[in-house]
Amino acid sequence: GINAEYGGFICPGNAMEDYLGNPTVRTALGVALDADFFSADNGNGFVYNTSMQNVLPIYQRALAKGIRVMMFNGDTDPAINSFVTQELYLNRLFKNDERAEVWRAWGDGSKAYGAGYVETLKNIPFTFLTVRGAGHQIPEYKPYYSMVYMKKWIYNQPFPKTMI
Repeated sequence: GINAEYGGFICPGNAMEDYLGNPTVRTALGVALDADFFSADNGNGFVYNTSMQNVLPIYQRALAKGIRVMMFNGDTDPAINSFVTQELYLNRLFKNDERAEVWRAWGDGSKAYGAGYVETLKNIPFTFLTVRGAGHQIPEYKPYYSMVYMKKWIYNQPFPKTMI
């Protein structure tokens, strides 16, 4: 079972495929037992092929020209994990760059809990932002907070802090 194979956790390895491939789970979800599962959700008859393995060169070119870049992730996104993105960009690419803001909660200013976390660099126009409880298509999961962060980004305003 999943618990024995992954030491009680369902996160590592092929846990999602194992879980969604389980006949009991499929039955409970109303998914046909012979249905194909593809984690990127290609949809019916849609074939998805990546056009670029790494978008880092695009960001580097933009930053070299002084163009502001914001990378954002839903923190429950199974396709592009926010911890992996944070590690790749903040902890590797920009590891020697001074921070203007270090991993702080952001929100809309009206609630004690945050909508996610944000980190900005001091001398490079790069922002990394997460949205709490959002999957890959952030506006689908958190439309209000998507509007908040996009509006702040477009008008070059600071992301609101939580009430705490």
